[in-house]
Amino acid sequence: MREGDLLKLALLCSVIGIVGLFAASLFIEPSQTDISSLKMEDVSSTVTICGNLTSHTSKNGHHFFNIADMTGQIRLVFFNTTTKIARERGFNFNTPPRQACIEAEIDEYPKGTGNLEIVYAGGRIE
Repeated sequence: MREGDLLKLALLCSVIGIVGLFAASLFIEPSQTDISSLKMEDVSSTVTICGNLTSHTSKNGHHFFNIADMTGQIRLVFFNTTTKIARERGFNFNTPPRQACIEAEIDEYPKGTGNLEIVYAGGRIE
């Protein structure tokens, strides 16, 4: 094969591969995580938690909830930098839903205490 033909074949294969990866990504959903399975070694990991939202409070544009599933309860935090994203995705802080599935990052707060919370960082919310 000539060099020009190889280049065209390589570009075609690259485009097909990228389209295939994009198409496959549309069908990939993060699996739901039970709250009781969250551990300190999971800090900075992204998880999807589904459960009942309770105890809504807000301060300085930040919103705090407790989210509970059948296995436990954890604090859910929306910092003021991500509340706009949550609103754009249909989350209403004035009348929050009773149940939600939130894609969020696991964090330890305060640092060094072993207390885990999940922080919404702009991921999936429904």
